[in-house]
Amino acid sequence: SKRVAEPAGSPSKQPRVGASAGCSRPHGRVVLSVGGTRFESSRTTLECASSYFSALLARWDDDAELFVDGDADAFQPLLSYMRFGKLTLPQDQGLAERVLLQAEYLGMDGLLAIVKARAFRNLHPDTHHDEARPLQDAFDAEFGGLSAAIDDGVLPARYFAPVPKSPPARTIKQLWPAAPGYRALFAGGRFDHARPQWQTGLPADESLHIVSWALVEYRDGTQRVDAIVQRDLDDTRRHIGIFPEHAQLKSHLQLASEYTGPRTSDFAHWVVVPPTAPGKLLPISPGSVRGVWKQPAITREDIGSQIWIRGNTIIANGETLLVEWGGEKPDDVEGATIDYVMEVSEEDSHVRLSGDIFFDVPSIVGTSTELDMAFASVDGCTNEGGRIATKFFIPTSSHGTGEESATQLADAREVIIDGCKHFWHFSGAKREW
Repeated sequence: SKRVAEPAGSPSKQPRVGASAGCSRPHGRVVLSVGGTRFESSRTTLECASSYFSALLARWDDDAELFVDGDADAFQPLLSYMRFGKLTLPQDQGLAERVLLQAEYLGMDGLLAIVKARAFRNLHPDTHHDEARPLQDAFDAEFGGLSAAIDDGVLPARYFAPVPKSPPARTIKQLWPAAPGYRALFAGGRFDHARPQWQTGLPADESLHIVSWALVEYRDGTQRVDAIVQRDLDDTRRHIGIFPEHAQLKSHLQLASEYTGPRTSDFAHWVVVPPTAPGKLLPISPGSVRGVWKQPAITREDIGSQIWIRGNTIIANGETLLVEWGGEKPDDVEGATIDYVMEVSEEDSHVRLSGDIFFDVPSIVGTSTELDMAFASVDGCTNEGGRIATKFFIPTSSHGTGEESATQLADAREVIIDGCKHFWHFSGAKREW
């Protein structure tokens, strides 16, 4: 904070007009004509507050009317200050500016010191007084004097009031609870097929529970619907200290648009994932529907590597693999770079090589595993193609400790077997998917 002094002309330290040794002249009557308007005052009143009148009246005939080339409306509050030592600056900005400029012209340093000191305090509320540096000097040092301060809009505005606070960047106008099951999915990269796609150097995706919706109004007047998210209680217990808390509220509630990640991961995108519609869980007879898992011959870990393709054989990272092509077999390739690998899924899975060569991810021969589906979940709704959305489940074990270890049903398409085999497709006695 700054330490500057009270001005000599401040109300608490300024002597009463006419009390100083330099104001000992006779109390002669003076008639003034200011811009054609007639004023009457005394020599003492005029000389004690204005260096202009002090110098002028020293050589003026007491009986002659004194003409002042000025603004009568601006002179009236200045004359009132000379008489009573109290400044009443007009609220009208244009008139107040003329009053200050005329005060400077008349050499009314005490009045200007009061104005600058008050404006400086309003601009710097934490200012402490220091006799070594008057407030008006600090004002001039920062703004370059009266005329510059008026041109910049500092005066007279800051004489009347401090700098108005900027409106908040955003205001929450309304809150309403979110239905159970809604989640916000965050990702550092892009989304593909409603799933976040992992990219080198970007944070992994994260999903948080949405507790309510918020109508947010921003400083420019625009409004958006945001989500208020919070880490699940069980997850919070396992990650004490990771999830950032609100600096003022010490709360883990945050707007989804402002959530950066457990370690400020700088998520780039987020989407709302609605709850899964309740469906019927139906048992499946053994052998009716089976899932096929295979080990992909090319994964994201191979991005940047060189690859050779010769018939049903590929060479990558020093390994020679016999593969099975799920789609159309590509032409032979000699030493191309693997630019991109899309994860294996039912929607799509492909590899892009340098030279814009695309093909489906092949599987390694001899790695196929088949398992019976145990249950199917049908939501009862049909899509545009008349198909019914169905999920198939198999039992899996969660590897926890004590009571946390349990057998669960998992979506077959999300299960990875033996740490390397990805779901490939469904098969059955009568049809294949």
